[in-house]
Amino acid sequence: MILAVSGMSEINRAIDQTTFSQHVRDALAHLYDRLHLQDHPLVALLGVSAHSAPADALRRTLLDAVEQLCPPAQAPQRDGRWRQYRALRLRYVEGANPAEIAGRLKVSERQARRDHQEGVTAVAGLLWSRRVRLRDARSEGDGARGEGSG
Repeated sequence: MILAVSGMSEINRAIDQTTFSQHVRDALAHLYDRLHLQDHPLVALLGVSAHSAPADALRRTLLDAVEQLCPPAQAPQRDGRWRQYRALRLRYVEGANPAEIAGRLKVSERQARRDHQEGVTAVAGLLWSRRVRLRDARSEGDGARGEGSG
């Protein structure tokens, strides 16, 4: 699926889910670098460009997406969803490195990397869905304005 991005330069007019996911990975890798996030493609793609501090708004959006991955309390503690969520929280909220994450999760570093990658993929999926809803809402708003101006 390719989404059109209105109001952006020609080079960014359409974005596919793979490219979007790469942007999410990049933004998470630079989560606390305000200069990097300030003009990040996700600022426009996720509709936070109007915010007075777009880098902070993007960071909050990414961290909120991580929190949305928190499994229900009744999910078994060994459930892979818990490991993914904990791996992301440890990395992006607490600033733990991969070895620390593996130790805290009591898994191998390889498993911790897998859990992290799966978690990042899940965050990208959540944000892609948000992007689709945002695009659809804007399209509906444009359609409603077009109908009344006849």
